[in-house]
Amino acid sequence: MELIVPTLGESITEATVTKWHKKVGDSFEADEPLVEIETDKITVEVPAPSAGSISEIKVKEGADVNIGGVLALLGDKKNTIEASGLEKTKIRENLKNFQDIKSHEKNEVSIKADKDKLSPSVQKLISENDLNVDRISSTRKDGRLTKEDVINFINNPSAQKTSSKEREEVVKMSKIRKTIATRLKESQNTAAILTTFNEVDMSEIMKVRESKKEDFMERYGVKLGFMSFFVKAVVSSLLEYPAVNAEIRDDNIVYKNHFDIGIAVGTEKGLVVPVLKDADAMTFGDIEQNIVELSTKAKEGSLTMDDL
Repeated sequence: MELIVPTLGESITEATVTKWHKKVGDSFEADEPLVEIETDKITVEVPAPSAGSISEIKVKEGADVNIGGVLALLGDKKNTIEASGLEKTKIRENLKNFQDIKSHEKNEVSIKADKDKLSPSVQKLISENDLNVDRISSTRKDGRLTKEDVINFINNPSAQKTSSKEREEVVKMSKIRKTIATRLKESQNTAAILTTFNEVDMSEIMKVRESKKEDFMERYGVKLGFMSFFVKAVVSSLLEYPAVNAEIRDDNIVYKNHFDIGIAVGTEKGLVVPVLKDADAMTFGDIEQNIVELSTKAKEGSLTMDDL
């Protein structure tokens, strides 16, 4: 089996091998890091696709390799066949339990909350935590939200995320749309790219920041910056114009019902753009905390591919 350099982003074409964690003949388990590679953006570890051993190292430390290039040849590990046989037995034994769990999950139905049936205590809780009512499911048949529903959402917002099927809508492109896309891309590649600027009155936001800064710092442990306002504005705009939050994938237009916002961070190595995932579900405090965390990781060089 070949150990391949993974795709590391649209603009990255090559990487440098900085460190091998294993030598020729060394054994390893599945997902164990084998080699560390560095690009102009980040440093990543390439894991083992399965258990085995290093047969041959193709790219030495310090050498460059193209994306998709072969880093090493991997061979079988001693007792791998026996071990995989035991794993398959365990998988067969647990398959029924897994299917039962998935079946139970499918039978669970979330009831959309009725925004017109909010008690004062629930309204206060939602307002204090800057929550989106549309993302909170009710456990009552009449759709009325309870304090417990809101508290459960606050403690576990990931459970409220939409399924992958709901997160994207794939629409086949017509011939004219394909032609338009091709021509626009050709124009982008050959014409000068210009940027327009529009001035915006930020005085009200300045007042909010000034009046809320101490309370915000006390509640969230970070400063209330401009970025959370910008992220909220972008999400609102994308909700109003969903076609902007789309991409062309093969012959399809993929409309996204989730909001992943890139945040540019300057580092010694250059500009990187980590991503705030599901930013529409975040409060101002969540956004500022995540931006600080991603900025710190960027400056320390510890961003992962998932962060980007």
